Amino acid sequence: MMDIQPHPVVVATLVGFHFLTALIAYHAYKKGLRDVANLVVAFIFAYGIEAFAVYSGNYSYHYFLIWLPGDVPAYVIFGWALVFYAAYKVTTALSNDWKFIAVMSGLLATGLDLMFDPGTTGLGLWAWASELRLWYKVPLSNFFGWFLLLGSLAACNHLFEQRHQNRELAAFELVKEKLMVIFCGYLAFIAIFLPYSFLGSLGMDKSVEAQMIFHVLLVLIAAVYVVWQLPRLPGGQPLDWVALAVPVYLTLCGITYNVVLILVPREGWPGHITLLALIPYLSAAVIAGFYWPYRKSSTQ
Repeated sequence: MMDIQPHPVVVATLVGFHFLTALIAYHAYKKGLRDVANLVVAFIFAYGIEAFAVYSGNYSYHYFLIWLPGDVPAYVIFGWALVFYAAYKVTTALSNDWKFIAVMSGLLATGLDLMFDPGTTGLGLWAWASELRLWYKVPLSNFFGWFLLLGSLAACNHLFEQRHQNRELAAFELVKEKLMVIFCGYLAFIAIFLPYSFLGSLGMDKSVEAQMIFHVLLVLIAAVYVVWQLPRLPGGQPLDWVALAVPVYLTLCGITYNVVLILVPREGWPGHITLLALIPYLSAAVIAGFYWPYRKSSTQ
């Protein structure tokens, strides 16, 4: 952990994010025990992943408002939880197929991360150990991790929920179910981490061409699968404000951070003018995905 003095606008966005977290926690409380449990599952799962990553030296955090043990910012854990909560609500509203839920949840999370992480890295809130940082100073493996980990957690959660879809669980049963979800999520993490470590031992993590081909191909296959499915899925559901609040706020944060970098550039950091130009297109695609269950549908 290192102490830096961020721009006041950045501090304001962090404060706002904590307020958004409180609002969505209240939303989950009003929806019921299962929604609260889903939010808590994402929080616990994310904390374990982040604590491991910081401890292993993959990256470090330099400034946030509230710190958790292990030099993990609460803000980051809240981000994981809110993105999972919103993406899971949207994807399960569209489909009962765990494969679709996994892929689309992963894509929605990754789309938000592509806009958000470069700004936090550029402002010095976050520092990476990897020298191969191909997306505005952020390693492609970060987005690969978001896609697979959030997608895996969504799939595990849905498969366990399907076992009891026709009845309400008592608190103890619900705790057991969610502990199994977290356990399966960590198993997925291990299954992802070990092959990645093996590729690193072969030097593939230092190859620009190998990383670009692997990650771009993965995203293209996932995107084609989702885009092929979406027109067949029904819409017309009552709008849930959570579905738009999370992506809109994270998009606005991404824009804010990149504007700050352009107006007050850090030494050795030229500012993300090209990323700022890309954000409208990325955000349009991501927010359209979050809005998809609530669109007017001819199948209704």
